Amino acid sequence: METILELLKNRNYEEIVFLCNKERRFWSFLKSRLYDPDILIRYRAVEAVGLYMKYLWDENEEKVRVFIRTLLWSLNDESGGIGWSSAPAIAQIISNIPSLKDPYLSIAMNALDEDLLKKPILWAVAKVGKKALEDVEFHKENFLKIFESKDKETIGYAVIASIETEFKNSLTYIVKFKNNSINFNFPYFIDGFFREKNLDNLIDEAIKKLK
Repeated sequence: METILELLKNRNYEEIVFLCNKERRFWSFLKSRLYDPDILIRYRAVEAVGLYMKYLWDENEEKVRVFIRTLLWSLNDESGGIGWSSAPAIAQIISNIPSLKDPYLSIAMNALDEDLLKKPILWAVAKVGKKALEDVEFHKENFLKIFESKDKETIGYAVIASIETEFKNSLTYIVKFKNNSINFNFPYFIDGFFREKNLDNLIDEAIKKLK
């Protein structure tokens, strides 16, 4: 399905939605790109999936709910798979269809204790933003434990999620990193591209916003 792959590279999501609606094979291939080895393609597939679900919502709400439940299943150990892109896809769908936040975001956050899923779930939380605050508060024990991580990139994701949701309980944990001269940069997906984020700058931003 080189057509879909090329459209993802060019972020031509309108054409992807058209093709997915026209023929099931295009939708099947798009779903498979959620697990593409190329992380940029994966996240662009997330964007495309969110838009296709928005289109589908007006036609058949139950199909959208069934797909979200499939994504949630892939976050479960019993699924036998690793749902790297499942939480971001759920967040992207919620961004396009806000009424779906409850209960699906909170259910996805049940997997926050899985090391391989921390970053994608944190990205999902940040994507939903302020509306995810009550979900973060509900899962605050596992959320705040993330600040004990030795992985700086994971810390960065947690800081961004705290900023975007305005979760003030994070402040006590974030200030501990202040003046440590971390000087760590990492890529973070925003609107179709991975952009470089600096952890020191994020910590400063969080402290200002969460005080």
